[in-house]
Amino acid sequence: DGGVYQGITQGLDDPADPSTGLAHIGAGLLSAASQDALFFSASESLFLQAEAAMNGDIAGVALDLFQSGITESFNLLGIGGDAAGYIASNAATVDLESIMNEKYVALHATDGLEIYIEHNRTGFPNPPLPTLTTDSHRPYRLMYPQSEFVGNSANVINISRADVFVPSLFYQH
Repeated sequence: DGGVYQGITQGLDDPADPSTGLAHIGAGLLSAASQDALFFSASESLFLQAEAAMNGDIAGVALDLFQSGITESFNLLGIGGDAAGYIASNAATVDLESIMNEKYVALHATDGLEIYIEHNRTGFPNPPLPTLTTDSHRPYRLMYPQSEFVGNSANVINISRADVFVPSLFYQH
């Protein structure tokens, strides 16, 4: 809304309608058991290319790739409205934070794990922590599921809850 991100901090009720509940997402993106599966969206690819072009790792115009990623995000999510108008009002420049913010919007309902990994890698986006957390930051890693201990016990490191809050991954800043 006018370049300002809006939303509800995780853990708080919707002030407009507290009966909505924290998990209410409307009709959702799953419309039928027979619908196509998404492995890698065009918008995600374009945002990755925008970052690579911005860093000089590939040829291309980072801003053009970034804006194309936004357009594809609008298309994928079936968002009504005008992608070109949004771009004209909100996406005239490109930097790592703007790419990650738009990538978050594009993937929030389809690939939460990628958003988590990108946040750990870049620090963006940086929404408020959930209100009920006792930790000062988000987890840096995920714990292994029980199935890994059962099927791959020789290769699984047993970590504690405290270990997930220690920045130890190679790509963290």
